[in-house]
Amino acid sequence: MSWLAIHYKTLASQQFGALPLRSSVDLTTCVTHDIESALKAGQKTTLLTMDVKGAFDAVLPGRLINRLREQGWPNNLVKWIQSFATNRYIKIRLDGETGPKTALNCGLPQGSPISPILFMLYIAPIFWMGNPMKRFGYADDIALLASSDCLQENCEVLQANMQEALDWGKSEGITFDPKKSELIHFYKGHRTLTDAPAVQTEGLRIETKPGPLRWLGVYFDRKLSFKSHVKILSAKALKVANALRSFNNTCRGIPPCFTRRVAIACALKKCYFASETWWPGRFRPKSSISNLKISNRVDGHLGLLNKVVLTCARATLPVYKTTNLAVLHEESKLRPAEIELNQTSQLFAVRTTRLDPYHPLRIRADLVKSGNRRLPSSRFARTIVALPPSEQVNPLAHPPWEQRETRAEAELRVVGPLGRSKAQAAKDFKTFYASIPRNDLQVFSDGSKSEGKDGATGGGYIVTQYDIEVARHAFSLGLNAEVFDAEATAATRGAAAALAQPSARFAKDLWIFLDNYEVTLRLGSHFNGSSQSVFDDFLDISRAWAQRPRLPHLPPGEIRIRWVPGHLNILGNEAADKAAKEGAALPPPLIRSAP
Repeated sequence: MSWLAIHYKTLASQQFGALPLRSSVDLTTCVTHDIESALKAGQKTTLLTMDVKGAFDAVLPGRLINRLREQGWPNNLVKWIQSFATNRYIKIRLDGETGPKTALNCGLPQGSPISPILFMLYIAPIFWMGNPMKRFGYADDIALLASSDCLQENCEVLQANMQEALDWGKSEGITFDPKKSELIHFYKGHRTLTDAPAVQTEGLRIETKPGPLRWLGVYFDRKLSFKSHVKILSAKALKVANALRSFNNTCRGIPPCFTRRVAIACALKKCYFASETWWPGRFRPKSSISNLKISNRVDGHLGLLNKVVLTCARATLPVYKTTNLAVLHEESKLRPAEIELNQTSQLFAVRTTRLDPYHPLRIRADLVKSGNRRLPSSRFARTIVALPPSEQVNPLAHPPWEQRETRAEAELRVVGPLGRSKAQAAKDFKTFYASIPRNDLQVFSDGSKSEGKDGATGGGYIVTQYDIEVARHAFSLGLNAEVFDAEATAATRGAAAALAQPSARFAKDLWIFLDNYEVTLRLGSHFNGSSQSVFDDFLDISRAWAQRPRLPHLPPGEIRIRWVPGHLNILGNEAADKAAKEGAALPPPLIRSAP
């Protein structure tokens, strides 16, 4: 249901919860990016948070079933959910005594894995009201954002949005907890407003409060400095680190390997929480045309975090107070805060290349990349701009219930090593190759990576028929590819070249031979890893082969893939290897988006 809700856009793109590849940190990063972009454009932004009261307990089964039917879910699934959500009973057990059975007329079971997605579908209309790109939600936590030139105008927009949500909630039996609603204004300048505008609706007045606003575990302050966030979380983590340190001394204590594991899980993870959202780097560029940089004034943040790191290091190791700090970091394998934060930020940016196109982070990253070369408007944009060109992979491109070939089945299909030596496999291949009808097209392909400092990658293929070479090609993929990508690309381009041959109408089957075992196993099936688009193109070519023009007496045939042992004097494989090395030596393409 989660995959279907994303694939068919039943849920708004910024409604998170029981969905794959979506976390609360993704949502807070989107909010921070939007606020910073608005401030960069000279606007003022206001954030209003709301909370659904009761959450799972507030779901009415009848209205849930009606909602699912409106959203177009299959009738058999709707009937199953109706059976799941109705005729429920509860017994209360206290001090060994069990009370009477009581019928439950509303709510969803708290421990069921399907309850979170059902709740999200139940409240989905909230996130389609108004401008969906200004509404954010994680389970029952909702945030509304408004940006304009005037804070009063922001409050009027938020007031209308909140009233719309309240009216919808009344009709659907959903109530919001007024005590958990908060408001904060973001604007440039050092002046603190004494008469900040508020949001008022149905007798409820929501005003800005001193201090930061907490939403999804992140403390937002007016200037987005996140000083309060780091201070609060570092203080909590330091308590844990000091408690852990009290268990050990220079003579006795918990083994360091276990202490380090606890320190990372219970202390460092706490203080680094949501660093993907708030960490801006030590410096940022002053302008897009110069190399000058401006300090982000994060020394205070790093000081608090490094104190936690060093306390964890001293808790891990049997050392004295005078031990050199570099020794502490080296022996405990706990890196300084700045290094850890930079790596986390870079990994987070790389992760955007493996998100589905409907993910709000992916949407924002694509907008950043497609924009002009002006100065990035946010800390998230700076990390995206710093990424080298790379392909985009959609891990949710295919349904999770799709029948897939097992590895054992694939090994039998491509006739892998299967316990044989390479020499024996080569001998068997030569015997098999001699039995292939000569009118069939055969493609030998290979990939290569140069051994020089640049590490350029290339590929090549040859196409033969009737023991005659009818096509040969070498190509370069540049610096941002691996041999795996080159092997897959070479096999796909070779298959396309064979399909385009006029003599393809004389062939029954198209044979693909390559020596990269992993690529061989994955060709011909859906793949959610590197070179995803290449594997999908190969599937399209496989379908096109059966539809090609051919002689009347020939059956459609198919594309057959076979593993060939490399570097064992198999003529076609050696020729493809030579072409691949030529490709790696070619100049890189000017623009390379995907292999």
